[in-house]
Amino acid sequence: MLSFRVHFLFLGALLCSVLHTGYAQFPQTLRLEARNPGITTSATTRSGVRYTITVAGTYSVWSSYTGVGVDGAYYYDIPELEFTLGRVPRPDAGGYTLPLWVGDTNRIPRTTVLPSNLLWQLSRQSGLRINGSPLANTGRSPIARYQTTIVGNGRGIQLQILDSTFNLAQNRMVDRSEDNSGALTVVIEEQPELNVCDVNTVCRNGRPIGLNIKASLLQYDSTQGRPTNLLADPARIALAVNNTFICPDSIVCNSRLTTLAFSLVVDRSGAMELPFGSSTQTRLQALQRSATTFLRNLRPFDQSQLITFSDTPTLVVPWTTNTVQVSTAIASITPRGSTAFYDAALIALAECEQQSIGNKAIILLTDGEDNASRSNESDVIARARQLRIPLYTVGVSLDPGAEASLQRIARATNGRYLSANSPAELDSVFARINREAGSEECCTVYFRLPETLLISSTQSTMTILARDMAGRMAQQTVTANLTNSCTSSITSSIRSDKSITVQKSPVNITIAPNPAQASVTIGLNLARQGIVSADIVSSTGQMVRTIAYQVYAVGEHSHTVAVHDLPPGIYFVRTFFNGEQETTIPFVIQR
Repeated sequence: MLSFRVHFLFLGALLCSVLHTGYAQFPQTLRLEARNPGITTSATTRSGVRYTITVAGTYSVWSSYTGVGVDGAYYYDIPELEFTLGRVPRPDAGGYTLPLWVGDTNRIPRTTVLPSNLLWQLSRQSGLRINGSPLANTGRSPIARYQTTIVGNGRGIQLQILDSTFNLAQNRMVDRSEDNSGALTVVIEEQPELNVCDVNTVCRNGRPIGLNIKASLLQYDSTQGRPTNLLADPARIALAVNNTFICPDSIVCNSRLTTLAFSLVVDRSGAMELPFGSSTQTRLQALQRSATTFLRNLRPFDQSQLITFSDTPTLVVPWTTNTVQVSTAIASITPRGSTAFYDAALIALAECEQQSIGNKAIILLTDGEDNASRSNESDVIARARQLRIPLYTVGVSLDPGAEASLQRIARATNGRYLSANSPAELDSVFARINREAGSEECCTVYFRLPETLLISSTQSTMTILARDMAGRMAQQTVTANLTNSCTSSITSSIRSDKSITVQKSPVNITIAPNPAQASVTIGLNLARQGIVSADIVSSTGQMVRTIAYQVYAVGEHSHTVAVHDLPPGIYFVRTFFNGEQETTIPFVIQR
């Protein structure tokens, strides 16, 4: 019987952590053991968000073979013993060449003598699968490292190493991974989202001189359960116009990016009439004052609603921008009855599901443990995770032992538990929630455009490029109207260089020429010895060339890389020093 088995020898970093919550942190590193035929599922992705997957390593599928034979995308070596024993056809006899892509659909050997189910067919038998598909057939990497990008679908990414053969006795494909050795390392990174809200011409004396662009670079923060804006640093954004890179003149981040929608879930049980700590105010009176201040600080287009609960929950005020209406309803609360905040939280979640605008959050305030709900804590957590809505739970004069459920709900939904034992502390709680839930800002970025562009064009298509703190790139193409429409003016000058030098200790990187045509020379100047990995990546984040992967001594080193076969456009040199990313800098291929 024909049998073909596969192996991966681990080349990357060891497994850091595997998080199983619905909001697990990215980047995530997973180790796929070649002996394990099962599916490994990553943390939950967010729908519509792009994820870069980097696969590194090799593995073996022959117990007697200590070498390597397969990486993330290709069979590239087969032990001689397998040919001698006739378990695998030699390339010339089988009609194939090495390296052989693991998604190859040809049946090997190409013969009509054997039944088709006995033939070796990699597409159904062998290799790494990401959501059921192999890596693209782009050519074997000499360092066994590959990248691909997928779009999140609200579920985890499924990873599996196949190693199977047809069993005549059972008349079916069976797993044969029991004698495999080695592993693959898979790193999954969430790409930042570059949102461009507005592009306006900047003029002086009735004449355009540049642009202001309102934008945000959003990175999902799993600790907060929402995205945050990373764009405040001018080094994170540039404008590419006609193969020239333009740095920003200035950045001002002073306006909130999105509408906020708060569901206020307020306890109206009888205990809310009790004194609040040592204050002369009752708990309800303190709540009424603090909530009114909180609502007054919302912006005119923010949304709010009010749900109250005792024995049963009640939707008192549906979604509205009228904060006075919500404040008036809170002022009219009459305390009585027991506490059913689980049921109230589920109603709030259902209302948030119907709210289509803004970042949504639930503020659930109670002074006692739940003693009247039909639902339970698990129901609330499961539904909040499904909808990705954080719950900020607030305990009012709660004993430490009564806080546990509220703490678990907040932690599991990426909200926050906050306690208040006085009116002043309750004021601070509401101010903190408003600050944290609404911390996103839209930045205005000012660019001065080249004189040649302003003279020759009435409009121009340009690319906005931005990178997050890990060096991951995001981009968006916009068309700017270069007319006499003025919005503001800028006075300082801006530099636009044909060559780029970036200094970031311990590696200084130079790129020349820029723009490049047939080749580009990458200079690496090391302040201390270490392992440097340098790659050329496309504007979409795909690795297209490996420049270096080795130990370098202190001093200058250079590599000339052929790029004649790469399409014209924007590319980046991305470097790692001792496994930690140093920087990503752009250059242009132009012909």
